[in-house]
Amino acid sequence: MRLRWCGQLYTDERAGAREQWYRWRLEHGAGCPGMYVITVSTHEQMLLDIVPALAIRQEPVRRRLPLIVGLAFGKGSAWELASRIVSDVYRETSGTDVRGYFREERQKG
Repeated sequence: MRLRWCGQLYTDERAGAREQWYRWRLEHGAGCPGMYVITVSTHEQMLLDIVPALAIRQEPVRRRLPLIVGLAFGKGSAWELASRIVSDVYRETSGTDVRGYFREERQKG
């Protein structure tokens, strides 16, 4: 099952250096120890989910995984990146509708 990726993926410095390679690894179930995947939240009242990349090797997780919007190494870096994503959404829309923002971004791209 293919993963769904945001057109303009957010990454930390380490993940950004080899973004395509990490995407390939995740698509093929190879896993990336220490990496976290940031997705649009599956819960209506939450903005983003931070999921260990190793978890998406499991088929039930992959099936339910929403749009991937970011990749980061380390939990602290993932939290910082999630904060940056929400800040960018707020700056561009004056709101925090992350799901709507990325829905519109996907329709444009």
